[in-house]
Amino acid sequence: KDKRRRMQAARRIATVQGHLEVGLFGGVAAQPTTAQRCPFPIGAEDLYVIQPEVGTAIMEGRPVVALESTIVTHGMPYPDNLKTALEVEGVVRKNGAVPATIALMDGRIFVGLNKEQLERLAQTGEKAHKCSRRDIAAVLARNLIGSTTVSATSWIAASVGISVFATGGIGGVHRGAEQTFDVSADLTELGRTEIAVVCAGAKSLLDIPKTLEYLETQGVAVVGYGTDEFPAFFTRTSGQKAPLRVNSAQEAAMLIHRSKQCQLGSGLVIAVPISERDAADAALVENAIQQSLKEANDKKIEGRDVTPFLLARVNELTKGHSLTANIALIKQNAAVASQIAGELSRAVAASARAAGNTSPATCPYASSSNSPNSSASPKSGSACPHAHAGGGVSTNNCASSSVVLIGGVALDVSCRLPAGGVLHANTSNPGNITLVPGGVARNVLECLTRLDERPFFISAVGDDEAGRILRTHLSSLNISTDGIQITNAYNTAVYASNLDGKGELLHAVADMDIIAATLTPSVITKYEAQIKNARMVVIDANISADTLAQACRTAQKYNVPVWFIPISIAKCKVALQDRTLSRLITYVSPNLFEISTMADIIRSQQRQSNNSNSTPSDHAVARQHKHSVDSVRNDIQVLLSYGFVNVVVTMGAEGVMWGHGNTVTHVRLTAPAQVVRTTGAGDTFVGGTVWALTSSRPAEVSEEVSMVSAIAKGMAAAALTVQHDKPVSPLITPASVSRAQLTRDASVGGNTKNGNLWHLLLC
Repeated sequence: KDKRRRMQAARRIATVQGHLEVGLFGGVAAQPTTAQRCPFPIGAEDLYVIQPEVGTAIMEGRPVVALESTIVTHGMPYPDNLKTALEVEGVVRKNGAVPATIALMDGRIFVGLNKEQLERLAQTGEKAHKCSRRDIAAVLARNLIGSTTVSATSWIAASVGISVFATGGIGGVHRGAEQTFDVSADLTELGRTEIAVVCAGAKSLLDIPKTLEYLETQGVAVVGYGTDEFPAFFTRTSGQKAPLRVNSAQEAAMLIHRSKQCQLGSGLVIAVPISERDAADAALVENAIQQSLKEANDKKIEGRDVTPFLLARVNELTKGHSLTANIALIKQNAAVASQIAGELSRAVAASARAAGNTSPATCPYASSSNSPNSSASPKSGSACPHAHAGGGVSTNNCASSSVVLIGGVALDVSCRLPAGGVLHANTSNPGNITLVPGGVARNVLECLTRLDERPFFISAVGDDEAGRILRTHLSSLNISTDGIQITNAYNTAVYASNLDGKGELLHAVADMDIIAATLTPSVITKYEAQIKNARMVVIDANISADTLAQACRTAQKYNVPVWFIPISIAKCKVALQDRTLSRLITYVSPNLFEISTMADIIRSQQRQSNNSNSTPSDHAVARQHKHSVDSVRNDIQVLLSYGFVNVVVTMGAEGVMWGHGNTVTHVRLTAPAQVVRTTGAGDTFVGGTVWALTSSRPAEVSEEVSMVSAIAKGMAAAALTVQHDKPVSPLITPASVSRAQLTRDASVGGNTKNGNLWHLLLC
């Protein structure tokens, strides 16, 4: 008898130790930081495998709902468990959120599972290790398959920035806990982790009054969703009052939002009563529970094995009615959780806009200096310390960006005819239509970002759905949106292009008025610190002449070179309205048609001729089919004489011509790339060239070799883009644009007439 008592006491001590567990990674990193979108505890990055869809949604601030995996392994047999898991994920998607089922496999923490991984988990079934927080490290260390309980799921979800978690019911204080000390680790976890658990209350086989008391002691807010009474899992009522009540997803989301803003450090239980249609009969369930408890006691079933045994036995005694109710309530909770997550996402975005920070990837609950956790989380307005590849980290002050870009961001609508197709007027034409983020400056920005730069972007969007799409897209590329101006006065810019069957531009319409109207000289002044610390400023012609002048003079003040992109025949004139401006532009990069227009305008100014029957654009159109190497050289010389320091002309398959001083250098492609579409190629060229120019070069390399090498990298980036159906190829990397081989043609002289000739072979 004494031995039995000692064993019981030892088990109780072990249980209490489990409740006092300080957690993984020494306890400090396991505490939920206020930066809930930070991807994982510092130093633990290699342990996490976050499904791309889930990771992107988290970093873009879109709604994500965490789902536990114990219900998959211990809730029902295969294949019913797999079917239910997929159906629950489908409910989450139907209600506008991204599902993130959490499990441990192969020594890694998986946040989001694909169908194959879910099937593997479902087939493993009860052989999987049921993981509370205390089991995570052991399961990872032994490369076991682990399914997560409410406790483990809550901690993992919060650590990767998921704020809402849907489950069937939480654990609690077991009946007879005054003798066994059997208290679920779910309760202590909720007392120290900022997570909102949407559930059907506590499982009815528990001691619900003691469970509510324990949650109160832990500082956990317990909220009835549309009810004043705390539900009891299979049944809608428990006889216990819910301390708080909300009546909608919006109310619940605001409660979560305020809790996180206050940095309370504890979770919330949002208790949703099962629908009347699906509820099990209370008396039937209670009788089954009492019988199951007696059987568990007789069989000496203890610890983590109690709940699965009781649920299975209750299901048997109710002839499957409890399992049916269980599945129904899980789906209902998933739907409610998704709706709450959506409202929470909107609440966070609204608060960010009100605070003047529109980057959805910024840690939304940054701690103040008065916070007790301030040493563990970033100060307000600072960058999230957990920067990682593929994330979206706002660098609010961003005063050390290598490149500052000023100009357009737009939704890019491309309409392409089928191969060999002919565009017929006055009727619809068959073809392919794509919608992607675009805009000249944005395209350059994305290219630089893919080359591991972190530029600062000054642009404007409307306070509309298109603007929100573009801002979240930028954050998904790890680009700060702190320089994006938001206005109600204009719609977000849209660029619509028609392409022939070869991907060449036929014509386009650009609605970019928002950029020139919103990016005023005062906006440039606002970001003087960013310009001061930049290695280059890149500007597209979507801005006004006054704003261009302000940007160029600010850059000149700090000896920062300026690259100007003319972007179109209509807008290239903005750099020619004030001749003094050309001397402040270090690089100008027109295409063949834009340089024709610019050269004609300059010639007209020089002749002081105002022919009302002929405009510069008319000249450009007339010369579209007469471009030659010699004519381009002549046009380059006109721009150089006007004051531009470097003139870089993109010539499609003919390569690039660069004019500087008295020399014009031609870099030709030995083997042009196969073209899918050309839209964005010129912008990508600028991005690649600017990246190379702003990188350090050896002192012994001449200016010509340095510039030609930079042009080669830009051409390599453009070649990757024309082979892709997006404005910027996702294949662009520092390595991929550095493989081109350059050779100088020694047979060509170095004078103005013949110039220098280089051959570029793309590898």
